Amino acid sequence: MKALLTGANGFLGKHLINKLNSEGCEVYSLGRAEAKNTNFFHLESLEDKKTIERCLLDIKPNYLFHLAGIVSNDEDESKKVNTNFAEKLLNAIDKCSLANKTKVLMVGSASEYGDINCEDTPIKESFEPKPFNVYGKTKLEQTRIGLDWKSNEKFIVFARPFNIIGPGVPKFLAIGNFINQINSIENEGEIFTGNLNSQRDYIDVDDVCSIFWGLINCNEANGEIINICSGKAKKVKEILNFLIVYSNKNIRIRTDKRLMRKKDIPIHVGDNTKLRTFLKDFEFTPWSSTLSKLIDNNLKKI
Repeated sequence: MKALLTGANGFLGKHLINKLNSEGCEVYSLGRAEAKNTNFFHLESLEDKKTIERCLLDIKPNYLFHLAGIVSNDEDESKKVNTNFAEKLLNAIDKCSLANKTKVLMVGSASEYGDINCEDTPIKESFEPKPFNVYGKTKLEQTRIGLDWKSNEKFIVFARPFNIIGPGVPKFLAIGNFINQINSIENEGEIFTGNLNSQRDYIDVDDVCSIFWGLINCNEANGEIINICSGKAKKVKEILNFLIVYSNKNIRIRTDKRLMRKKDIPIHVGDNTKLRTFLKDFEFTPWSSTLSKLIDNNLKKI
């Protein structure tokens, strides 16, 4: 079996490569920077249709995992990466006559839902998307392109992950930022945060990879938008307190108004009922186990 990844150098991509290798896949990557542990196809530009087509024709992948994405306020660059690249990939699959041979898993984001009232949680896939940031808007456009492309002869499933955590979590995400600040403190100090009362739905990165593998091999999931979430909410403050206690450092928490988001949704938790209809026996990793694993890999203790 051959699997092709975009976004293979990202936090999620690196873990998915490990999962696919463990499943016996021959793993390939397509992108602008080489990804380790894959057979790499270099893309000079995301506009390079010829290289995309050559890559697909050379590999003839059984699976395409489209993970590529960028979090940026630059609307043009975001549209190029988060929306247009997906369209070029799907068009190339058609042009290379691989539509009935290559299964596609397209990774979107819970940001596509946007502004959700607390009383409307947990968030179901049927909720009307109202994204308010560039990332959510461009990922929603990607989803709509994929929905227009799908048919009975083509397999595509749309994954909407919530808050993914685990070893290697990037610094621009809250949990990664906390770890970075804690690591910079020798024995005693302060950590600066924004709003810690928000509640978020956290899911283990390795669980996400296992779910992706399960869904792309589930024929019943074809054409479906599926929340990738635990279905449980945790306060950000609870996560931070766990990290501080484990670090064995004397750390005081300070609120920095500059880190407060202009728009911060109080609670953002997904409904995973649909996910469980496709992967009935899936067992989620407890959040405390995920944090312990993350800490052992990322956090320097004294």
